[in-house]
Amino acid sequence: MWQPLVHMVQNIWILTGAALLISVVLTAWAARKKRRVPDSLTPEILRDVGVAFLVAVIVTGLYELHSRTILDTAKMREVLSTVLGYNVPLSAWEGVNTNILKCSTIRRNVKINFEIKPDKSLPNDTAFLIIDYSYDLYWLKSDSGRFTVQHDIESRYGDLTGFDYAVIRDSHGGILEEYKYEPGQKREQEFKKTVLLDLGYDLKHDRFLDDNALHVMNRRHEVINLPGNYTLGFPTLVEGTPENPVIVSVSLPNPWALTVW
Repeated sequence: MWQPLVHMVQNIWILTGAALLISVVLTAWAARKKRRVPDSLTPEILRDVGVAFLVAVIVTGLYELHSRTILDTAKMREVLSTVLGYNVPLSAWEGVNTNILKCSTIRRNVKINFEIKPDKSLPNDTAFLIIDYSYDLYWLKSDSGRFTVQHDIESRYGDLTGFDYAVIRDSHGGILEEYKYEPGQKREQEFKKTVLLDLGYDLKHDRFLDDNALHVMNRRHEVINLPGNYTLGFPTLVEGTPENPVIVSVSLPNPWALTVW
């Protein structure tokens, strides 16, 4: 379905280049004839036609910027429909279809470590759950855009829960946004920052643009009941493949046991 759209966009650029060349030739020809025959109407006609071709080039360029977004969405929809459409119930597929196609970012290189740590400041049937979470954030839209990176504390327990630190870095390690907990202060319960993201995926060459990704890291203290459970979910698009899996690790004090389901 999307291949004809690819050819259409390519043909548009070829025609745009030809129109630009014709515009330059006609304008130059009109100026030359104007110098030779000042009173002739022909140079004026040639100049107007050249300007018309130039206007066509500008309009076509604006159209292509819009059609690229349509093309990206069409390609994603075609692939997802083919892979999932036959094996997923209609109600579930409609939800996946809507959420994925509207998603503007994807998280890659995801690493999560859970550490359960008993503490004397807590009741006997509770413990700290220390979560280290890091990932690379890629922008999926055709143009640059602003995106809000947000992380919240799930289990709040007064001043004992909250973020130890949270940081957003560019691909070169530069800090864009940062929060650090200082002893004696109240830990923040939410980390929410808006950043600018550049194109993170090259559709033409089918590859991610690592130089445009942002690296997000945070560590938080939460409190869980013992025995108890913790549900790990991702409210956004996350890449997990054999080549680039989501890495989840758990640290437990002896002789505790862990069950995963």
